[in-house]
Amino acid sequence: MRTLTAAPATLQAQFTGLPSTIKPGQTVQGKLICSNADSGQTPPQTGPDALNVTCDPVVASGGGTLGNVQCLPPTPVAVLKDTESIVCTFDLTAPNTPAVNIELTGTTTADGLFVSTATRSPGGMTSTIWLRSATSTAVPALNPAMLAALALALLMLAAFGRKRRG
Repeated sequence: MRTLTAAPATLQAQFTGLPSTIKPGQTVQGKLICSNADSGQTPPQTGPDALNVTCDPVVASGGGTLGNVQCLPPTPVAVLKDTESIVCTFDLTAPNTPAVNIELTGTTTADGLFVSTATRSPGGMTSTIWLRSATSTAVPALNPAMLAALALALLMLAAFGRKRRG
């Protein structure tokens, strides 16, 4: 009699190429890399293949939009062998608001995987990244009444200066 041990594939999701801060209305480019990690055994051994693997970046909260999402190879991938990866590139545009606080979530899933811990979701692995506002201050615009008051004050200062000289 033989014993057969089946181990699930080990999926990982990781964001790269994104800045830690983003300005309102700014567009940045980033990557989500979804990998079938090696088995981590010593000596190295081939780990199991992952079947029907997906790799999906999404804006979880804070606004903003993802565009031009392109994954190579295109998902779902029928068989993702041990140590192979799916690379998804995307454009992220921040909302044009004074404060930016975007939460991006990248999820990779495969058939037959079910992991339930704080960092993993059923069927795969989830990676989360937060992007916050870059420190920039808006310049307040002066309305016509304020401009007129400022001009009048400057004229009064100029007239006062002439009187003192004379």
